[in-house]
Amino acid sequence: MKNLISLKILTSERTVYEDEVSKLILLTESGQIGILPNHCPLISIIKTGEIKIQKKNQKEIIPFSISEGILEVRADSDKENKNTEVIILASRSELATELDIERAEESYKRAKKAMEDKDNLSDVDFAKFQGIMEKELNRIKVGKKYKK
Repeated sequence: MKNLISLKILTSERTVYEDEVSKLILLTESGQIGILPNHCPLISIIKTGEIKIQKKNQKEIIPFSISEGILEVRADSDKENKNTEVIILASRSELATELDIERAEESYKRAKKAMEDKDNLSDVDFAKFQGIMEKELNRIKVGKKYKK
């Protein structure tokens, strides 16, 4: 029996990550969860945050920044020959060590400035800028955490 997870992280633009891993940790609407091989089937909404991936026989964590999305854990009917399959569909995901922190800070400042002029914003625009600020703050936080 294989004790691995076949993981795919996808955005509308590209496949961000695809490999076999032994563990991943991420934030869902229900809270932080860990997924190990042979996890039960699951579909959940992912919150903006961080994904930590661990490959087999490695202590090092591979960190990703992620914006909201959907998580699906597929159980295998033939567990003797297949890995657990995990698919993550996200609006945005980036390897933490490759994040452009300066660009994220500039984008955050622009969104914050636009929100300060609330009188000229519709509710939709206000929510849009709130979402941008949340995503950019997450990118800044995760990027600084893993910056070498």
